[in-house]
Amino acid sequence: GEHTKWIDLVQRAVRSMKEQGLMSKVVLARALEMPSSGQRRLSLGGTMKELRDRFNDCHVFLVKPPGRPAFLGATPERLVSLSGSRLTTTALAGTRPRGATPAEDAKLAKDLLSASKDREEHLLVVQEIESVLNPLSSRVAIPSTPVVRQLRNVQHLETPISADLHPDFAGDLLEILGRLHPTPALGGSPRELALDWIQGNEGWDRGWYAAPLGWVDQDGDGEFIVG
Repeated sequence: GEHTKWIDLVQRAVRSMKEQGLMSKVVLARALEMPSSGQRRLSLGGTMKELRDRFNDCHVFLVKPPGRPAFLGATPERLVSLSGSRLTTTALAGTRPRGATPAEDAKLAKDLLSASKDREEHLLVVQEIESVLNPLSSRVAIPSTPVVRQLRNVQHLETPISADLHPDFAGDLLEILGRLHPTPALGGSPRELALDWIQGNEGWDRGWYAAPLGWVDQDGDGEFIVG
């Protein structure tokens, strides 16, 4: 079944990393089809309201071209925001569920902060963003340790990152977007090797999944999230 295929894919990815030693991380995804219950069609407006109510600390999005399926969701991930020469982005990697009680919640958050695997995974994303921004910037500000970002159903390690861009890159959001996306949190590391492995092994077209969604104005400023 589908679960067996998913386990096989994960195992192949792990074997590839161990045996070839070329990738340090590859981020896999899977698609699930879930029919709406009964005769009711899914209401886009109602679903958007539900997402806003449940995930009011996330970016809620909807893309619906004429004659094509809708793409909607709620994401905590801001890929990049640019105003003049001031850029902000966020490294979000490393996850735990929320606890059923405040005590359990606090324990899970503490475990997340102290887990070497999650901290290494998070650091990989931070370092990749830093390596992209350093040549473009006069200053890149990165806190030394991440914080825990708590959402309704999960909690993540988060590091806010800001940069003052050189004049040549101020107002050039799309150029910067192309350099940042996808981060190791979305594709893997090294980027090109991980993306090639995903394309050759995952077995489905991701389409808009994990795509940059946002806006840009005539001055090149704007904001993009991870869809």
